[in-house]
Order: sequence, then structure tokens, then C-alpha cells
Amino acid sequence: MQIKIFFACIAFHPTLLSLKCNDCDITSADMSSVAWMLRSNTSLLRLFLQVNPIEQDGHLKLVYGLQQNYTLQYLLVDGCSSTLPSMIIDDLLSL
Repeated sequence: MQIKIFFACIAFHPTLLSLKCNDCDITSADMSSVAWMLRSNTSLLRLFLQVNPIEQDGHLKLVYGLQQNYTLQYLLVDGCSSTLPSMIIDDLLSL
């Protein structure tokens, strides 16, 4: 619940440029909140999500959030390349 509240609070933060959430125990279930934040935030440039237990369904939620985010320039998350189907990775690279 705290992670959901945290991402809701920063969703519309006007000056936050970089967010490091490494080793914060963010799970695949929490990625819905991350996706919603990404769809709403228009200032965040860098997001770090390394060393979190995010599985394939969490990565897919992340992709959903990125579909409406036009400001994020740098994203680090463990395991995406090995768990996402290659066609989704190819689609993301073509954006």
C-alpha cells in the first residue's frame, strides 16, 4: 500500500527529474502503480528499478505505462530483456 501511495504522490510532481527505486522490494503487483505514474508524469527523465522482484507480468505493466510517457529518457530495470517476448522489445525499440 505504501508503494501505491508513493507513486500516486509523485505522478504529478512538476520538477522531479530522476527517481532511484533500486532494491525497494517493488513487485510485479506494484508495477500497476508505477505504470499509472509513468502515464501521468510529464517531468521524469530517469527511472531506476534495479534489484526488485519484478517478473514478466510486471514488465508488461511497465510497457503499458511507457506507451503514454513521452518524457522518460533513461530506464534501468532488471530482467526485461530475458523475460519480455522479443517482439515486444522490438516494438519498443521502434518507438
